[in-house]
Amino acid sequence: MKKSLALNAALFCGSLLITATACSSTGIVRSTEAYNFNERKDVTSKIVVDLSKKGQTIDRAFYGSHLDSFSQPPAANLVQELGIGRIRIGGNEYDVFNWKNNLSYTKTGVHNLLGLGGISALLREYKVGGIFQINLSGYQPILEGNSVVLKNSFNAESAYEMIKVLNGQLKLGITDISLGNEPEQWHETHPHTKAYSEDSGISADEYIERYIAFAVAVRQAQEENNGDANSIKIWGPEISSSWLDWNTGNFTKDCQWSPTVRGQVDCKYGDGSFTHFIPYFLDRLAKAEKDPAVNPKGYKLLDNFAFHYYPNFRTKIDDVNSIVKDAEGRQWVSKILEGTRLLHDSTYTNTIDISSYRNANPNIIPRMKGWLKAYYPNAKLVINEFAVDSDWRSNTYHPIIRPLYIADTLGIAAKEGVSFFNNFALSNKEGSNIPWAMLEGGTKKTNNFYTYALYTNHFKGTMVSTDDNMGDVVNAYATAGAQFVNVAIVNKSPADKTVQIYIKNGNTRKVATYVVPGWSTSILKLEQNPSRFAKGFEVNKFGADQMGIAKDTNYK
Repeated sequence: MKKSLALNAALFCGSLLITATACSSTGIVRSTEAYNFNERKDVTSKIVVDLSKKGQTIDRAFYGSHLDSFSQPPAANLVQELGIGRIRIGGNEYDVFNWKNNLSYTKTGVHNLLGLGGISALLREYKVGGIFQINLSGYQPILEGNSVVLKNSFNAESAYEMIKVLNGQLKLGITDISLGNEPEQWHETHPHTKAYSEDSGISADEYIERYIAFAVAVRQAQEENNGDANSIKIWGPEISSSWLDWNTGNFTKDCQWSPTVRGQVDCKYGDGSFTHFIPYFLDRLAKAEKDPAVNPKGYKLLDNFAFHYYPNFRTKIDDVNSIVKDAEGRQWVSKILEGTRLLHDSTYTNTIDISSYRNANPNIIPRMKGWLKAYYPNAKLVINEFAVDSDWRSNTYHPIIRPLYIADTLGIAAKEGVSFFNNFALSNKEGSNIPWAMLEGGTKKTNNFYTYALYTNHFKGTMVSTDDNMGDVVNAYATAGAQFVNVAIVNKSPADKTVQIYIKNGNTRKVATYVVPGWSTSILKLEQNPSRFAKGFEVNKFGADQMGIAKDTNYK
């Protein structure tokens, strides 16, 4: 859904207009604060961490990002400092990529990309794993004399050959393969292929048949390489069509625009048995695993169900400056930040995020989990691209929005059992000011970097339950280890908030009073059972104070 080009743009930091993706930042601040076991009657805000209610384990493998193919690779020491576990090598350019000549033929022209061998070496230097995308569209640039010609010549047999060479002959040890990128948009992202009409993309059945053939080919090749077909993990379908309620972009066979609700679609798949693409896709895969005609060895066809999401808060889709405003004409920061609720809260009605149906209850993550449980329970749920706004020119959001939106989304994803989170994107071109980047020009840390690093370095362990009584103004998430509990606290208000923190481990005990700075994320490292003589607990925080942003309480 994103557009990956470059443009100089500007952000407001307080009242200053600057051309950078990060305001003048001091980075993450670490301090030590004293435990406080005495309850304060004047403080009604509470966070209760229940150590008995446990969820998934969060480790380095949970955190990831995306390598920008058109930028200079970021510095290794900064990637290592970020502490992520995997990097995705993919995107629109890799669905028109030829791995043999390293050329990508996009709608803007022919580009020479770093080869997969070179990328593998780079990832080893970064000390991270890679998620490598396979060209599922089939179109690739071919050299014919002195000319480059785009041909529909990459098929399942080509994917088989690719894995045989990369993991067999070259022994690159690739363990994760992503099958394509946002196929529902191929007619828009790759119009130069002329594979589909301008207003109707690939159908569900055509896509699923292609996906299955490629997945079987990848498994077969890997089995022949090392005897273990499942030693390579398959990611898909990399869908991003949230604005179509996760349906295809095909309007000749699958869907039609709703005659009663503007902006919504009515779809039918499998002779009318399904009204949404994702459950139909999962059901077809499950059946294909038992169908010897298409999958003779019964290979598993999906390991990680991957989707992309770009919340978008413009009132006009074609105007990057039309960000929603409150009654006083200011950017509606609080309402935008409340938008994280559509990821997991079934009671939340979306009214401003145009990436999902409005006046509806998107409930994205639980809905995805429900579909997986019903139709393909052996796959993990992953978010393989996430950023605020899908347009590379969207540099005019209030600078606190992206860091806090990312921070709260990370907590939600971890709590809801998402297995991997791809914070898009790792870096960009020097001077481009693309607002998603964590490393400007591959060398300069942005506010997105510091926000992500706060989590990647300080929020690990087993997820445990948290309850708070502050609505969506202050949200808390927690992980626990053998001795300590890490409590992430996101304050979406520009005003400081004083909270009392309790740990429930059999008995419920107050352990701290903490003033959460306005517009900030703090991670507290607390002993699970501190004594009265405990020296204090560690706090790592990053927010408006460190970003140099004025905490203007006029923002509502």
